Amino acid sequence: MKYLIPLIFLCGCSTAVPVKRNFPEAPVVMMENCAPLVKLTEDAKLSDVAKNISENYSLYHLCAAKHEAWTEWYTIQKQIFDEVK
Repeated sequence: MKYLIPLIFLCGCSTAVPVKRNFPEAPVVMMENCAPLVKLTEDAKLSDVAKNISENYSLYHLCAAKHEAWTEWYTIQKQIFDEVK
């Protein structure tokens, strides 16, 4: 009788039902769009055009690199999560 109570408690903790795990969704901050590119004014000079091209080129490539790195990291982490059962 004294072994029956602990045995009941140990058997009561086991479950045959699999626990469903969900991979967390990506944060909203990482899903935001990139900053808009800078537009020229009507009275822009040639030097302003060159400066604008340089700024927009930098903005675009920085955003593209950040987005690509984030997407690659998230995809790899999700794949690892799904492989572990």
